[in-house]
Amino acid sequence: SKSNSSTVDDNGLLKDKKTSTARKTGSSSTLSFSSAVRLLLLVRFAAAMYSNISDCDEVFNFWEPLHYIQHGHGFQTWEVSPQFAIRSWAYIFLHYPYAILGSFLTKGKRPSFFAVRVTLGIFSTLCEARLYRAVVDSIGARVGIYFLVMLLTSTGMWVSSTAFLPSTFAMYCNMLAFSFALAPAKSKRPHATDSRTLFATVLFGAGAIIGWPFSIVVSFPFVFEELFVFSGDKIMSGAVGRWFSERWIRMLGCVFLASLLFIPVIGLDSIAYGKLAIVPWNIISYNIFGGAERGPDLTALRAGQGVLGKGELPTVPRLC
Repeated sequence: SKSNSSTVDDNGLLKDKKTSTARKTGSSSTLSFSSAVRLLLLVRFAAAMYSNISDCDEVFNFWEPLHYIQHGHGFQTWEVSPQFAIRSWAYIFLHYPYAILGSFLTKGKRPSFFAVRVTLGIFSTLCEARLYRAVVDSIGARVGIYFLVMLLTSTGMWVSSTAFLPSTFAMYCNMLAFSFALAPAKSKRPHATDSRTLFATVLFGAGAIIGWPFSIVVSFPFVFEELFVFSGDKIMSGAVGRWFSERWIRMLGCVFLASLLFIPVIGLDSIAYGKLAIVPWNIISYNIFGGAERGPDLTALRAGQGVLGKGELPTVPRLC
């Protein structure tokens, strides 16, 4: 029975037979984690130094508030005003240590700027390399090599890997989460995947709570598999009910642990805004449940009321 089970595993869907053989013999034609890190780091460091900032949201909603935290002055946009509170100061504070580190290296603001971007590139490199190895181990070496090449040559990754944006943080978390989620879910011991479920759930949650709340949508396939698909389990017909209860209890426990991230995020944002601020909900309510004085109405882009219609440039209030 053991040999039959091994045969099924080695010939599974999307499984690379050469990878399974190489894993048994200790040899592999794929790049190791450290080798992937070295390759990716070259590209991400270049992106940190030379890629353009392509989003004005990054400049005014994140670099300016970080500048305010570090230097005591900066510009304020409506998104980071207490009235709307749809940008998280907790996310911005995460980058403060790297900006300070840059200022220790040499005088001026440029070292702080590049220290943050290089740090983002390092985080992206580690997340990408881990996901690459997860693809190799869970799917196959050939698919993994294709995936690594796409990461190295992707224009989207060149831009987003070092962007100071919540969606970039969500991307990091989702890459790490999928590095766990690619393994099949199992609930029967001694090979239960409790740590897989925990890490993937907390990482998906972190990306949505600290980063961009809409990113939680990418976790739906993982949640569906965890709750409804046997995946790596072989269940007798009479034990299906117990299997369902075990999977649901495990999932709900992991969701509860992930939800604890709301406590520090809401706490920091509430202190920064001077009132109770649940920024992830504010983002969702603003973008989905709009209404009057939202979107183009707020920024005066209605017909005849824009910059040309008014004959004057809009002003940006100082943050003080």
